[in-house]
Amino acid sequence: MKIQIKELEKYYGANKILDRINLTFDEGIHGLLGPNGAGKTTLIRILSTLLSKTSGEIYYDNLKVDNKEEIRKIIGYLPQEFSFYPNFTVYETLDYFASLSNIKLNKKEILDRLEIVHLQDIYKAKTKTLSGGMKRRLGIAVAMVGNPEVLIVDEPTAGLDPEERIRVRNMLSDFGKTKTVLLSTHIAQDIQLSCKSLSILNKGKLIYSGTVKEIIKEAEGYVWNLNVDFGDSEQYMDKYNVISSITDEDKISLRILSKEKPSLNANNISPTLEDAYMKLIKEV
Repeated sequence: MKIQIKELEKYYGANKILDRINLTFDEGIHGLLGPNGAGKTTLIRILSTLLSKTSGEIYYDNLKVDNKEEIRKIIGYLPQEFSFYPNFTVYETLDYFASLSNIKLNKKEILDRLEIVHLQDIYKAKTKTLSGGMKRRLGIAVAMVGNPEVLIVDEPTAGLDPEERIRVRNMLSDFGKTKTVLLSTHIAQDIQLSCKSLSILNKGKLIYSGTVKEIIKEAEGYVWNLNVDFGDSEQYMDKYNVISSITDEDKISLRILSKEKPSLNANNISPTLEDAYMKLIKEV
């Protein structure tokens, strides 16, 4: 499945939320990154047919996004905020949402889908007893219930512990081997570890579209590690873009983003996607 976005714009009144977005997604998992208010959620809601565009075109292969009924047959969508009936079991929840989509599943088919998200062993548990990570996985199962060609997920790992984040990432990566997955998040590490391509929005504009490797390469030579005494850290924080600071007794280890070497004692280190992202946002 190929998704093409051409000259997409979205206004709320006089406010331009998306400004002439041009993107193409094909098979695999693609990341969508940007600060709060960048337009990420607006974009994926338009792609999910939940919000109308102001102008431009979106195609799923040769099918226009305006054909909502047909588009909804081939996509699955997991919003950032969702809820289930608390007294429904995991099994009943998946069965219920399948029915809403006019999909008839027998018990084996439901359990097979729950096995994909590692919930088959607790299919009798009520949703109100599930952890946050389990609810996210159930949400993914609901989004995938119709075996969609495209899966669109908004902040799927937000608020999860490290183990659950890894599990959700792995599930999305597996799905992306044969389908198209669009992952919108503010967690750069999730994109670095799972996505083949990346698009970055800022204030409604597309400021980067390419591979994760390419943008990280652009930050090479800009990231420094510097260990300073506790009392000396403030001068560097005032003068430089400090990505992180880790305290170790009377020393502080600073991760600094700078074109110039911030100190004779600073060491140049390999950048991460988060470093590259911060560099790009600061430049814009």
